[in-house]
Amino acid sequence: EELLSESSVGLYICAALASTWIGGWGPGWRAIGLTVGLNLAFFDHPYLSLAVGTHGVERLLLFTGVAIVVTGLAARVRKNQRQLRDLNAQLEEKVKMRTAALNQSNHELEAFCYTLAHDLRAPLRAIEGFADLVMLDHGAEINAGTAQGIRRIRNSAERMGRLILDLLAYTDLSRENFQNKSLDLEATTLRVLRIFTDEIDRIGAQVSLDFPAKNVLGDRAALERVLVNLIANAIKFSSPDRTLRLRIFSENAPPNVRISVLDNGIGIDPRFCERIFGVFER
Repeated sequence: EELLSESSVGLYICAALASTWIGGWGPGWRAIGLTVGLNLAFFDHPYLSLAVGTHGVERLLLFTGVAIVVTGLAARVRKNQRQLRDLNAQLEEKVKMRTAALNQSNHELEAFCYTLAHDLRAPLRAIEGFADLVMLDHGAEINAGTAQGIRRIRNSAERMGRLILDLLAYTDLSRENFQNKSLDLEATTLRVLRIFTDEIDRIGAQVSLDFPAKNVLGDRAALERVLVNLIANAIKFSSPDRTLRLRIFSENAPPNVRISVLDNGIGIDPRFCERIFGVFER
């Protein structure tokens, strides 16, 4: 009896919190009414710890006040929660509408890029084809300087074609599937280096290849795209004060093979390290 008598205030408050917070206004007022009724019913039995006769009316008033306050707070919280849910629903609807509009714009951009790339690649293929025909049919009759010029024309056309393919790859990069096939690293790298033959000869660059891991599984198109960009950057940003040394090598990094392009160019200013790998940044 003493334990219940000392803890009855806590019991009142816990009952107020539980009933009003869980149920809201209706159960809160019912809890208040039920407590008043029980106290009045046990008024003539003072040995019961919850009876008004033992602990006085002040505890009943305390319980009622706490219940009313908590009920109001619970109602306000629920109202704010409903408003928040409504705002979230409206925001999700706006996001869906804007996402649909963005997807439509992306589809239109992709269609434009494919059309543009197709129209641009057609004359480039013709240039490459005619250059090959000239070298095939009249190679023996052409002097070295003219042959070098024709090869430059063909290499430039091929490089332009790759740039157009890179533009297409950029438009659908997120949808591209990785093609895991067997490829020869050395043959792939030599095929890429042939595109830059003129630039390498012009600046007198020294290129070395080292592929202990030669045959690997990977995506040939993606690897060629990476090598084209890295080699082009190495040539473009070489230092005029020293001969460009370009080393392309592979090393085992189980379970993968790491391919690196190392050069002694001008490097990257530390201030721009966070920006330099962004799209259209130099």
